[in-house]
Amino acid sequence: MYKLSITEDEEEIFDLILINSVLEDYKMAFHLNKIMPFQFSKSLKPEFIKNKTNHNFEFYKFENEIENLFWYLIPNKKTIPIELKTVGLFEDNIEEQVYFLSEFKKFDYIIKFTDEKIETKDLIKKINKINKVSTAIIADLNKIKNSKYLKF
Repeated sequence: MYKLSITEDEEEIFDLILINSVLEDYKMAFHLNKIMPFQFSKSLKPEFIKNKTNHNFEFYKFENEIENLFWYLIPNKKTIPIELKTVGLFEDNIEEQVYFLSEFKKFDYIIKFTDEKIETKDLIKKINKINKVSTAIIADLNKIKNSKYLKF
């Protein structure tokens, strides 16, 4: 578990799992819901978290404040259009890929969780068995340059 200092008095303890997959986010949540003892859900009113370049990322979540369980499924990659001032007859549609955590560009999804009861290695094995998941690993949190974007 990784400790994130929120204030001088508080710490948030969490783990991150990184996933490589070609599945779309709703399909990833669906498959994860089959192996989890809870259900990821997306709120009816879209919720966003921001990355360090101030781009919004929608996410799925499961929160149980009574048992202090917080799980978040966040797409790590997002394609955004780039607006160009064009002069001429043709306009080019150019897109850029942005990352929630650019330190882990090779991964498509991030699961952030605070759940001390879960056996992370067993969960990784289950995630790796999902069809169209190529890799699931525990993140090396020392590689994260600025962890303030993980406060939510």
